[in-house]
Amino acid sequence: MVSATLNGSSQSELYLGQAGVFEVEITHPDLWEDTLEPIRIELANDVHWTNALKSIVLNAGGNPVVWPLWMRQAKNQTIPLDQNQIGQLFFLISPQDTLTLAPGNYSIQFVLDTQTNAVAGAWSGTADSIRKDVSVKAEPANLSDVQLARSAIQLAQYYALKEYYSAALNALNLLLTTQPRSIEGLRMKATLLELTGNKDAALTLLDDAVGIFIQDNPHPPEAPLDLLNQRSVLALPSQSGVKITTASAVNGELRFEWTGQNGVTYRVESSADFRTWQPEATGLSSTTGTLSWNGIAGLGSRFFRVAVE
Repeated sequence: MVSATLNGSSQSELYLGQAGVFEVEITHPDLWEDTLEPIRIELANDVHWTNALKSIVLNAGGNPVVWPLWMRQAKNQTIPLDQNQIGQLFFLISPQDTLTLAPGNYSIQFVLDTQTNAVAGAWSGTADSIRKDVSVKAEPANLSDVQLARSAIQLAQYYALKEYYSAALNALNLLLTTQPRSIEGLRMKATLLELTGNKDAALTLLDDAVGIFIQDNPHPPEAPLDLLNQRSVLALPSQSGVKITTASAVNGELRFEWTGQNGVTYRVESSADFRTWQPEATGLSSTTGTLSWNGIAGLGSRFFRVAVE
C-alpha cells in the first residue's frame, strides 16, 4: 500500500514561496494481520529500490506536468515490508521552486512499479497511492500565527531533510523569537540539536515544551506522549542502569519500582511544570538491584522521575 501526505498532514494547499514536503509511506497490505509473509522490494543490477517510485502530477485539465521534486534517497538498498518495517520516502520542493509553479488545482499520485526490474524472489507489481488534490496559490498577505508557525516548521523540515541543519535551526529560531511557546517549534528544534550533537540543550527544550503544555492544558485528557517519549529516549544515556518496571496509582497511593545497579543511590523527584523538580526521596539503594518507592498522589497533575545521585 502506498500513501502520501503533504507537509506532515492531509492539507491540500501549497503556497507559492513556501517549501513543500511530500512524505510517502509504503506498507505491507496485511500489516494488521497476526501472521504475514514479508514482502521484499529489491531491484536488479544494484539499482536502489527507491528508483521504482515515481510521481505523477496532473493539472486541472488532466494533463501531465513536471514539478521540480527532489527525492531524499533512503539508505537501505532493499526493503522487506513486515509488521516492523515500512518504506518511507520524502519528495521535496524548495521555496524557490514553488514560485515557478502556475497557480491552480493539481492532483499528485505516487506509483511503485517493480514489474520490469525486480530480482528473482522479490515482489514484482505496481501499487499506487490515492490521487491527492493540491491547490497551488499565492501566500496570503497577512498570515495568522498558526500559518506563520506552519510555514517556519515546513521550511525547517525541508532544510533538515536536505541536511542543511544550520538553515533549519535558523528558521526555527526566527519562529521562536515571535512565538516562544510554540510546542512544535521547540520539539523540532530539540530534534535538530540532538542530530547536531547538543543533547543537553535538546533535553532543556523538551522540558520547556512539556512545561508549556501543562501550563496551557492544566487538566489534559492525556499526557503529551510524543514529547515525553522523545525526552525519555534522549535521556537514556545519562540514566543508564535505570529501568522503571512498574508504576501504579491506587486509591491515591503511588508506587514505583525500578531496576538499578548495586552500590548506586537514586532519588525520586516530582514536578508540576517539568521545569522545577522537588525531591520526594533520596539515598535509595539496594543490594539486589531492585528498588521501589511509595508516595501520595496529592492534588493536580504531577510528573515523576527516578535519577541517579
